[in-house]
Amino acid sequence: MVNLEIVNLLICYFVNLLTCYFVILLFCRNFAAMKHYVLLAFGSNVTNGSEIIEHAVAEVTEVVKVIRWSGCMLTKPVGIVSPMFTNGIMSGTTDLEYDKLLVLTKRCERRLGNRKSKRAKGIITLDIDILKFDDNMYHVDDWEREYVKTFVKGEKT
Repeated sequence: MVNLEIVNLLICYFVNLLTCYFVILLFCRNFAAMKHYVLLAFGSNVTNGSEIIEHAVAEVTEVVKVIRWSGCMLTKPVGIVSPMFTNGIMSGTTDLEYDKLLVLTKRCERRLGNRKSKRAKGIITLDIDILKFDDNMYHVDDWEREYVKTFVKGEKT
């Protein structure tokens, strides 16, 4: 004869075990799709720079969920003899790892006309810099630019 109390205990045990299994699976799935915080800077010194940057932003937002976008703004060139720059800054989150995001931004630059031969002449068709990825900061000199400081200050409020 089967003891019903033992059967009930075994059923409860297996139900709890299955519940734990599914919770762990959910946790692992969410951990694998972890969102990374990013801060991206866009720049161009050609006459249609704002149009090029808007195209780049549209392309990047396929993999970056935008938190804030500064819009395009004109800034004085720093460290280069050049016409005024069009710049913009975006904060957001992405599932991509740093290396994959970097590859995507460099491909975007090239697709929209960035070439080493032009850069050698001071022509920056499009530059996309990853200023921050999670807690890692890059392009340290850019953080001193006024429009970057203003944007970052707005992020903290």
